[in-house]
Amino acid sequence: MIRLFSADMDGTLLNNRSQITERTKKAIVDFQQLGGKFIVNTGREYSSAKRELDIAGVYCDIICSGGAVIYDKYGEVLEQHVLPKKLAQKLIDILDQYHMYVDLYTDIGKVTIVPPFDMAKYYHEQVLPASQKEGKIYFRTGEDLKALFEQTVYFDGAGQLFDSDVKIYKICSCSLNTERLWKVRRACKKMSDISMTYTSDYDIELTHKDARKGVALMSYARQMKIGPDEILAVGDSENDRSMLELPIARTVAVGNAMASIKQTAKEVCGTNVDEGVACLLEGLIREREHQKLINFDKQAG
Repeated sequence: MIRLFSADMDGTLLNNRSQITERTKKAIVDFQQLGGKFIVNTGREYSSAKRELDIAGVYCDIICSGGAVIYDKYGEVLEQHVLPKKLAQKLIDILDQYHMYVDLYTDIGKVTIVPPFDMAKYYHEQVLPASQKEGKIYFRTGEDLKALFEQTVYFDGAGQLFDSDVKIYKICSCSLNTERLWKVRRACKKMSDISMTYTSDYDIELTHKDARKGVALMSYARQMKIGPDEILAVGDSENDRSMLELPIARTVAVGNAMASIKQTAKEVCGTNVDEGVACLLEGLIREREHQKLINFDKQAG
């Protein structure tokens, strides 16, 4: 029986309007009330992921920054893999070499080492057009984007950042210049002490070598005393591969997933628009309710 349900966020748990539907929320709550554990497993940093869950009224533990850090539902860190500063500096140097923006996810939230104007330009010229090409909405309104800028912590260059006690969980960047991006990926791929992944043709995500969604999920399961055969993991993109390659777990790709991810997962469910996560949870709920009836009949007999 599945005891732990791990769901990617963008393109999986969230629909194309970046929302958790009422049906999906109900399925999560019902699964939790029947004793199941639900965890979000996302590339987002904590405050961004938590905002979407709070809007929907969903309360659960969260694996953030592509597996770099695990939080409980109260926001306490259960486990973390921090990028060493020297390694982070090397990665920033590579991105700088190819004139790529540096986005940093840290223990104090989203951080930038450029002036606010440069960050705004990057989001308007790279991130927003790329998300439109992907068919995903990361910011529902202009107010959402404004809130991101206001909540971002600004440092006056990498030197000031590295002189601080800030813990860096993930370095990422987005570019519509795919040729330049591929050069960055090739340069980073040569480094054996990092984990590199992406969610589309337009981005790159860099973390500690042990910071992967699948590794974090298995570590969390061990802490919860849950076996690999009691896990269901669902996702849609390349940064979900490590959890969809888990050999014993039940692994599922949503219908809108990358073709390579559909081939990796053991099953394919409905799309995020068709509430594929809700369908999976409802199936698990029926199984649990059926098992309760069987157990009741045995006790009565």
